[in-house]
Formats: sequence, C-alpha cells, structure tokens
Amino acid sequence: MRCGSVTLAAASIGLACLAASCVPLTSVGTSPGCLIHLYTGSNLTGSGIPVVRDTPEFAPAWQNSFTSARIIWGTWRLFASPYYTDFMGDYSSPAIVPQLRPNNAVKSVKCLVPEPPAPVPPSTPGVYVPP
Repeated sequence: MRCGSVTLAAASIGLACLAASCVPLTSVGTSPGCLIHLYTGSNLTGSGIPVVRDTPEFAPAWQNSFTSARIIWGTWRLFASPYYTDFMGDYSSPAIVPQLRPNNAVKSVKCLVPEPPAPVPPSTPGVYVPP
C-alpha cells in the first residue's frame, strides 16, 4: 500500500493511511480518474497525502492540516467543513494551488469529474492484435 508523499515519521506512526484514500501502489499514477495531493505546507511542501475518491471528512490526524494542493486528475471541489459544506472552490487538472484560502481549512473534498481513460492507440495495419 502507498498513501502518497509522506514523511518517514508520519508513515512510522501510521498517519499515512488515516485519510481513507489509500490505494494499492499499482493504481497510483497509472490510471486516469480522480487524484489530488494535499500538502501540510504552502507551495506543495510538508507532509502530503493523495486522495482518489470523495472524502467527506479527514481523519483527526489530518484535520486542520492542509495548506496547498496539486490536482493531478479530474475536477475537484474543496470544502472548508466536513460533509461537503462551506464551498472553497473548484479546481481542474492539471493545477497547483500553492496556498489554500482560508488556511488549513480543507475539511472535505469531492471529485466532480473524473479524468477520462487514455485513448487506446490504433493498431498497426497488418499486425494482428488479439482481443
């Protein structure tokens, strides 16, 4: 399992997987859909976690933590309160949000539009490609 760019200290005490967004290593970075990285420091610094699905509330260890974000795939809506209340903004990939306003206010996130899968390349004429 991998839960994003997390400091060794955070991983050793189990903070990496508290956000309910952990995914197997093989699915992070390999398929389109929804992916946002949230960071505890401004300008994408500090500890961070990837989120791949709607998260109505972050685990207590991550509440009041996120200061910046990188939207990798999809269009995300950020909220300043749990359970998708107090709208903060919509962000579409690719995007970097170096300083979220208000500071440390992201309490829930929702993927509005997933990134479509990559197109299948056309086959080369004369080459058989089994189904």
